[in-house]
Amino acid sequence: MHAQTNLNFQSVLDYIRGHARSEHQKGELFERLMLKYFTEDPDCKEQFSGISLWKHWAALRTDYDTNDIGVDLVVQKHDGSYCAIQCKCYAEDPRVSKLHLDLFIAASASEIFTSRIFVNTGGELGENALRTIEPLGHKFRIIRFTDLENNPFNWSDLSVQEPEQLICQQRLFSLKDHQQEAFDDVMNGFKANAHGKLIMACGK
Repeated sequence: MHAQTNLNFQSVLDYIRGHARSEHQKGELFERLMLKYFTEDPDCKEQFSGISLWKHWAALRTDYDTNDIGVDLVVQKHDGSYCAIQCKCYAEDPRVSKLHLDLFIAASASEIFTSRIFVNTGGELGENALRTIEPLGHKFRIIRFTDLENNPFNWSDLSVQEPEQLICQQRLFSLKDHQQEAFDDVMNGFKANAHGKLIMACGK
């Protein structure tokens, strides 16, 4: 059987929702997919040194229970702190309510978790939900359907593949406006001179 390797994210969600025999299995498949996503995404690699399913992370600790309490994934940052992640495979239309976020925030209310990520494939957050996370500022990040869909991944064909076979494609590189301007100046300079020097701040 031929395995498609360039499915879009919506196709993956459709398969999970259509073939999962229970809400538990739907959640488990989506969590495994997101585990692989956070493992392979280049931006996440820069921020995180490790990631685990909650049940595996909690099993190594005496102060946490392996039962699902509302945190699905745990990532460790390079500074040694932890970020709690909840993955919600919501349908497109439902709006995320304050109750959804209250449960996640309560489940991750521990000094060990210095930040939170809420993966939401559903609708936008309601006004009360937005007010709930506003005081958390940059310590509460939301990853939406469009964020996942627009990332350069070859999403797994779950009819013949496992979620762990998710492949990240290389991002197309493009210069920022000021970098492009500097590049153009250098190339124009070479038209009149065989040698030259470009001096820019490091990381710019």
